[in-house]
Amino acid sequence: MKDKKLTGEYFPHEMFAMSNNKFLLLIQKEGMRGYGIYWGIIEHLRKQRDYQAPLSSLSPLALVMRTTEAVVRRIVFEYDLFTITDNTVSSRGLTRRMRPLDEFRATMSTRGRRGADSKWRLNLESEDASANGKESKGKESITPSTPPQGEEDDFFNSVLEVPAYAFNKKTHNYDGLLTFLQEVRVENPFQIARITRLSNYGEKGNKLWKILNKKGISGWKVLHDPGQSIIRAMQKDED
Repeated sequence: MKDKKLTGEYFPHEMFAMSNNKFLLLIQKEGMRGYGIYWGIIEHLRKQRDYQAPLSSLSPLALVMRTTEAVVRRIVFEYDLFTITDNTVSSRGLTRRMRPLDEFRATMSTRGRRGADSKWRLNLESEDASANGKESKGKESITPSTPPQGEEDDFFNSVLEVPAYAFNKKTHNYDGLLTFLQEVRVENPFQIARITRLSNYGEKGNKLWKILNKKGISGWKVLHDPGQSIIRAMQKDED
C-alpha cells in the first residue's frame, strides 16, 4: 500500500478550522451539511491542476455530493471562503497549505534531473576510458545531487505532519511564520522544515521572533542565503 504522505494524496486540515468566524457563519446558516459541502469542494480543488476548477464543474460536483448546484454555488460565492477568477474557483487557504509540498516536489525534481545528468556524464567518461584502455585521471568526481541523509524525513515530519497545536492561534503563529519566510525569499523546503522545527512551529514567545525582528523583512531579504542565516542565528542563540 502506498504511503499517502509520499504520494501527496492528502491536504493538511487545521484542527481549529471550525472556530474561524467565516465557518461559524457558514454553519449557522447552512448547518453542518454546509460545512461538509465546503470540505467536499476543497477535496475537489485539491485534485485539480493548480488547485483551481472551472465554475462549470460545480454542477456535476453537486450531483456527486447529493445536493443542488444552487447550494454549492451559495457556499462558494456568499461566505468569502473561495476566490473566483475568470470563471474558475480556488481557495487561498488550500494553496497556502499545499505550498510546502509543491516547493519540496520542485526541489526534488530539480535534484533528480541533476542526478540523472551527472550519471549520464559519468557513464560517458567510463566508456571513453575503457575505449582508450586508460584510466581517467585527474577528472573531477561527479556526484549526483541528493539531499543529505535525513533531510527528506525532516521535511515530511516538520511541514507535512504539522502538529495540531501549531494551528492554535492563541499560542502559535505558524501561518505568519510561513508568510514571513516567503517574503524574505526562503525557498529551500529543507530550510523551511528546519526553521519550523527550531521555532516549535512558530510558537509565540519563541526566540525566533526576536531574531527575525532584529533585521526585519528588508534586512533578511537582502542576504544571499536568508534561510541558512536564520538557522545559524537560532543555533547560535542556543549556545
